[in-house]
Amino acid sequence: ASVDAVIAIDVFEHLKDVDVQTWLDECWRILVPGGLLVMRLPAWTNPVSYRDPTHHRVFHEESFSYWDPDHDLYELFGRYYFLESDRWWKVRRAFREFEDLRFDLEKRA
Repeated sequence: ASVDAVIAIDVFEHLKDVDVQTWLDECWRILVPGGLLVMRLPAWTNPVSYRDPTHHRVFHEESFSYWDPDHDLYELFGRYYFLESDRWWKVRRAFREFEDLRFDLEKRA
């Protein structure tokens, strides 16, 4: 781990051959404990999410809560979906900014 922050602005929705868990794992690997993953993505209600043929994924405000042990979605689904993972996040902020979603995820040690 060697970096304090990873900033991904309009990136994640374009990833085709890398699944969500693989990408999050790589960010987790390179971040120092407590490091931040800052993302901006088109909101699921944004027509661009569907219209842009280069977009391969759509996201909701709670999409990354599956990786946060303090969130109900982790308890209900995340801990089962990602049973073999030991790389968890703290969702610091998840909010809508115009037609986009902003996420600040903190690497849990």
